[in-house]
Amino acid sequence: MPMAPTFRLLNYLLFTNGVLAYYLLPYFFSVFSEEHGFGTHQLSILMSADMAGGALAALAARYWLSKWPWHGVFIAATIVAFAANAASVYATTIMEFMASRTLAGLASGSLMAFSYACLANTQNADREFSLALGFQTAIGALFLVCTPMLLERWGGDSLFLILALLSLLPWLLLPALPKNNPAQEASERLARLPTSNITALCSILIYMATLTAVWVVAEQIAADVGLSAGLIGVALSASLLFSLLGAVAPALVIGKVGRFQLITLSYGALALSLVLVDQGALPILFAAGLCLYNFFFSFTMPMQMAWFSAFDTTGRTVVLVSLVQGVGASLGPSMGVYLLGYFGSTPVFLCCLVLLILSFGLMYVANKAHPDQGTERTG
Repeated sequence: MPMAPTFRLLNYLLFTNGVLAYYLLPYFFSVFSEEHGFGTHQLSILMSADMAGGALAALAARYWLSKWPWHGVFIAATIVAFAANAASVYATTIMEFMASRTLAGLASGSLMAFSYACLANTQNADREFSLALGFQTAIGALFLVCTPMLLERWGGDSLFLILALLSLLPWLLLPALPKNNPAQEASERLARLPTSNITALCSILIYMATLTAVWVVAEQIAADVGLSAGLIGVALSASLLFSLLGAVAPALVIGKVGRFQLITLSYGALALSLVLVDQGALPILFAAGLCLYNFFFSFTMPMQMAWFSAFDTTGRTVVLVSLVQGVGASLGPSMGVYLLGYFGSTPVFLCCLVLLILSFGLMYVANKAHPDQGTERTG
């Protein structure tokens, strides 16, 4: 599929809007706990609402991507995304927040499915997913830089209002979106998934659960050991600069080094980052750990997506990556909040380290069945 400038921008915007709430999770934690007074049990559920909605959207997208008219789905999902984010401004109870955040995740995840399908249907999927993730990370970093000021001046409602307004932005580029899936004729070949695909999906689910558990409690851990709000904000935003670098790095090195060798390096560096972030009392180690964490977290994800995009061009297989990422990102915040609330910070990192090793083991098994799957399309 050709990537005209407006078409590329539309896909990058959809890819970004689908997970902006993820970047704000550390501040959502503060908003829900401090402004609304929700306890640990309520927070452990509420912090996963956006991600759970996104996971449901990805599951549904596997069935409608090649059957329903894209423009109709796009318009409906955009309206729901705007309404759900706007409703969060007026929510006060746990049930109202759960409903509005889940709907917001469902709508934004549905819009994100378009970008997965379009980017998978390109000649250089590694490069396109890498650049899309880089764009997403740059916007996320900008959000983290501005968020402390927004919270101080207008409170938590400002975050939901901005998400609502940004959800409308891709609508301006709607004419660039195909009216139907341009690769839908291949959809009938996708009835069954190879065992290696299922194994790799399990690995990605655990990967996302592990790393979102760390991300959602990072701000709280740093605050608990006495780091200032300004220093925490700088550390979080600076770490996302490294996330941007990590996101675009695969576009530069893939093809020169084997994909699985790069993934192996990434897992090792992520294990080291967990150890460093756990040393929150030392600001330099905390900041270094977050930077290392964000670089290699983003470094691995485009290669995971491109690995799956080789199996078909309709997006119905690669969208399953979004599904398991959403499930993992739903479980991770709940796990992180629960472990931090009842056992403290060190058990969070020990548990995540074990899960990271398990994720790597599953990816190793999947790669043995399909080594560097899809590299023929990365040139």
